[in-house]
Amino acid sequence: MSIQDTLHSERIRNQLKNNMIGVFLNFILPGLGHCYAGKVMFGLIFMLISVVCIFTAFLIVPGIIYLGIWIWTMVAVNRLIKNNNEQILSKELAALNPEEDTKPLANAAENATVNEAN
Repeated sequence: MSIQDTLHSERIRNQLKNNMIGVFLNFILPGLGHCYAGKVMFGLIFMLISVVCIFTAFLIVPGIIYLGIWIWTMVAVNRLIKNNNEQILSKELAALNPEEDTKPLANAAENATVNEAN
């Protein structure tokens, strides 16, 4: 394996995110995992809503809202990181094998992103 290949594989590895780290960060505070995944604005919005709900949790309804946000963000960041990793890998595969048809992989990643948005 050449130095070029090693550098290329390390660059790809550095771009990929670990979905368990994202879920754990959202377990600590909703929104941290989104910031880790690169969606900083969404992360900050979820953090703000969560902090407001925590400080007003004695009113029952904000406590329920916080619980829903807490669970939803853990699931959403897991999907987000998986989709981002699949897109990175499909782009790299297309760059390595330009003559092969890698559109099915890219279409699957795009469909998953569209389905997540719905």
